[in-house]
Amino acid sequence: MPAERGQQSREQLWPVRLPCQSNHGAADADAWVKRICDAQESTYRTWEANLQKLDIGQQDLAMATNAGDWKAYRAKWAELLPVLKEMEAAALASRNAVGAANILSLYRADLGLFLQNAGLGTAANLDEFSARISGGLDGQRPAAAATASATSPRPARRP
Repeated sequence: MPAERGQQSREQLWPVRLPCQSNHGAADADAWVKRICDAQESTYRTWEANLQKLDIGQQDLAMATNAGDWKAYRAKWAELLPVLKEMEAAALASRNAVGAANILSLYRADLGLFLQNAGLGTAANLDEFSARISGGLDGQRPAAAATASATSPRPARRP
């Protein structure tokens, strides 16, 4: 892991080797294959920044939980939620893409298990999960709610 926070490579964040990352030059591929590879690489480059946000955000959520700083926690969660929703929307739009099934599983079943393990009920989707976390932060078990959601950004970035 690099010494400086937030300096992981795309391979560390999303360890998927694209078919277009072979040793073959562009001259070996026809125009259609090149367009597909370019589109895939562009997608990974676009998501690299979002994956980095999720990785750093998960660390920030954990620090806020350890400090019991629920105001900072809410602010960071509010910052990460749009990125998580964007990832969910992308997975829904491309259900057959590599990693989409894992993301949908996370947002449909796994988040509910995080809540159940924290004694906060269950949730069927990301919006319900976020609402339960917010309610949990206001309730008797804010640390349990924070711990349940602090782990959610990290699994979302794995294919």
